[in-house]
Amino acid sequence: GHYYGEAKLCEMRHEWSKMNYYQAMSLIIPILLHGVYDFAASSVEPLLSVIFLCYVIILDVIAFLSVRRYARQDVSV
Repeated sequence: GHYYGEAKLCEMRHEWSKMNYYQAMSLIIPILLHGVYDFAASSVEPLLSVIFLCYVIILDVIAFLSVRRYARQDVSV
């Protein structure tokens, strides 16, 4: 959602090259993150289970901090 939102902002500013970059990232990043998630979650290897747990915790912390930071920067249009 972050990269898609950035692409929409760039579209409003007519920054076409940045918009294309963010649109591509809005597809590539979730695909890669979901692939790692599925791989670690479906593994029976104990080490990958620990990696999976750490991965989920790290993503949750990053998401929380990002939402908090962008909420502070948000302005009414």
